[in-house]
Amino acid sequence: MIEGLSGAFRCMAVDLQGFGLSQPSPSFDGKPVSQARILAKFLQALDLKDITMMVHEWSGPIGLGVATKMPERFKGLMIGNTLAWPVDEDPHFQQVAKKMGGFGAFLNARLFNAPILEGLEEGTERVTLPEEVINAYAGPFLQSKTRKPMYQLPREWIESRGFLGEVGSGLKALAHLPVLICWANKDLVFRSKERIRFERM
Repeated sequence: MIEGLSGAFRCMAVDLQGFGLSQPSPSFDGKPVSQARILAKFLQALDLKDITMMVHEWSGPIGLGVATKMPERFKGLMIGNTLAWPVDEDPHFQQVAKKMGGFGAFLNARLFNAPILEGLEEGTERVTLPEEVINAYAGPFLQSKTRKPMYQLPREWIESRGFLGEVGSGLKALAHLPVLICWANKDLVFRSKERIRFERM
């Protein structure tokens, strides 16, 4: 996407702390609210304006949460499979947190890097990914100590109710922005229910 758009736009791909090439400090707690504070500081430090932001999965509430605090910096949104409101009382997300953030997920992540490898296999039904692409996704998590985000963030759909509530209540500040929704219909976590809620906003 960046290669295709960079001729006409200034494009930035921001790593969340603990993902990609952004290694967190030892004291970083990895919580979404902390990720949002770092992203806000990034936008302010570079004084970015007229931003069209693409969000997906956990970058949804993190990015949208930042946008609700500084809507004047944004001119549009692209929303992939994500959400931006509390789901701690939703049985589906309770199961997601248990399956992807429980003790079994902890062992699979720490011992086998399974969440990344299984996610790539399940998410690419029609093509075989080149080895360099697999390495780009799995490379940051080669050491077991770097894999905490894989089992921490699924738990945060339940544990970060306060943060998600604040994001959800702030979305009205973004109502004036044009939005493009890009949604994968076979996602096992984010359903059509979440997409429809975004469409109705």
